[in-house]
Amino acid sequence: MKAFMLDGFVDVSSFFDEFISRHSVLGKSENTQFLIFNPDFTSIEYIYNTVEALALKEDIESFKNFVSENDPVKTSGFTEIHVSQIGEKTNIYVSAVNPLIEPKIYIATMNLQFENKIVTDNIISEINLITAEYFLYNIQAVITNYEKLYYLIDAYCEMLSAKDPLMPHHMSNVANWSIKIANELEINERDTKILYIAALLHDVGKLFIPDSIINRPEKLTDKEKEIVNKHCINGYNLLKSSLYGMTFFNDVPNIVKYHHERYDGKGYPDGLCGEEIPYLSRIVATAESIDFMMSKRPGIDAKEPHEIIGELKMLSGQQFDPDIARAAINAIEDNYENTRTMVMKKSKFIINASLRFYFGDFKNICTLQGNIVLKNEKAIFILASGAEYNPSWIVSRIFLPTISFSENKDFYEFKCSIENLSPESIELSQISYTPTDKFFSLVLESIIKLKKDGFEMDVDMMKLGGDTLVFKVDPQDSEKITENLGGSFDVILDKETAEKSGVKKVKCRIAKMYNSVGNMVYVLNYVDMSSTTRDDILRFLFRKQVEYKQKIKKGR
Repeated sequence: MKAFMLDGFVDVSSFFDEFISRHSVLGKSENTQFLIFNPDFTSIEYIYNTVEALALKEDIESFKNFVSENDPVKTSGFTEIHVSQIGEKTNIYVSAVNPLIEPKIYIATMNLQFENKIVTDNIISEINLITAEYFLYNIQAVITNYEKLYYLIDAYCEMLSAKDPLMPHHMSNVANWSIKIANELEINERDTKILYIAALLHDVGKLFIPDSIINRPEKLTDKEKEIVNKHCINGYNLLKSSLYGMTFFNDVPNIVKYHHERYDGKGYPDGLCGEEIPYLSRIVATAESIDFMMSKRPGIDAKEPHEIIGELKMLSGQQFDPDIARAAINAIEDNYENTRTMVMKKSKFIINASLRFYFGDFKNICTLQGNIVLKNEKAIFILASGAEYNPSWIVSRIFLPTISFSENKDFYEFKCSIENLSPESIELSQISYTPTDKFFSLVLESIIKLKKDGFEMDVDMMKLGGDTLVFKVDPQDSEKITENLGGSFDVILDKETAEKSGVKKVKCRIAKMYNSVGNMVYVLNYVDMSSTTRDDILRFLFRKQVEYKQKIKKGR
């Protein structure tokens, strides 16, 4: 796993910084680098200080060749020192060996670089090999431990998806709202990272709820409610064991345990009130309520933003911490003020994303499901179990890759480049947000009708724009659409949109389709649309946006 994946959520570099600061000999080095190898010594798991000047850089094969071709100049216990001198430059490699495996494999190496000629023997004598050995063994264990976090989240999401297809959306939505609220509260970076992971895992205890209860639309009995309410305790117990050893996330089980407590003490499991409830639990509780109110459920329509703000105001001091409720209201306002851009300022773990690209030529389209660890303009796409990896895929023959995902009802697309591929993960770079519409689009949920040559189907519209329309269907219905691909469809808009926009139907062609959580998402381009019709749609959307903002202000 590459360094930025861990550094996005855990300050692993601080371990190295502290070690370097405590050892004076390391301060004499022009550059100090650490390479942590995976347990079977086939790849580099983590790199501290990716300085190009260092000879071995990220190439594990060059390290293997170097240590096999050069005898160590000093050994102690299970630590070796190798020296490479080229001209004026000296590199000293302090490497820890796995004592249990033959032939010899290495755990990690610490590389010291000296730009000027030095007395190598003096430097080597100053290096405490016992301390270095202990640190290298320990840090390799720490990093390997943290690496499993991503696979744990992936595994829990897949299991929860099997019980409830909407659960992964809920987990990621709650995590995203938690971060929006945390930003309003100006919470420090460390606590924000802990909050993000806790929010992603807040409902993992629902794995223990029988399917017959978790998917029942009817009102639950008291006994069934009692079973459901135990998911907080079950989540706490599960995370105490599965996150064991990840000291950075020691608080996560407690945050999860208390995310259904209420500020007035009427929540569960322990009836805590006010500041007795962990602060980050109070944020997760508020974020979860926002997502529930935004989501359509059996027999319950989704609330509009101004209605959610009204609920937050009304229940401030009762269900919600007043300060957090105010921050949540600001976050909702900000969310609807900024409808045209998707800015990834911080690291994100995106559950159930889609990677789409052409391979070989523009006839073969590949779509993969997985999770994304995203940081700035780089990402790792972790393939979901069951995703069909093709060993014949070659980076040079991949064209127009894009990643997509849903967040808080919206659908996002990003252009990207593929750097490396493996059966477990794909490295992405040059990630840039691509609006689904070149004019303007707005999240607009409604039932619309798709028609073509005797084929007719109701679908769920997600977004409407001046150039595109986005809808989703379940996998079974997607098969029917696939049978009718090619050419254009007539899309009959819902009654309210038709009346307010003056546009009853539009002609569209399917431009893209993506696998999403339990759905197929389709992006359609308009065909032969007049400028008058487009202007009617855009005027309607701008009025709708103004209406949203006015309702939000009134809700305050």
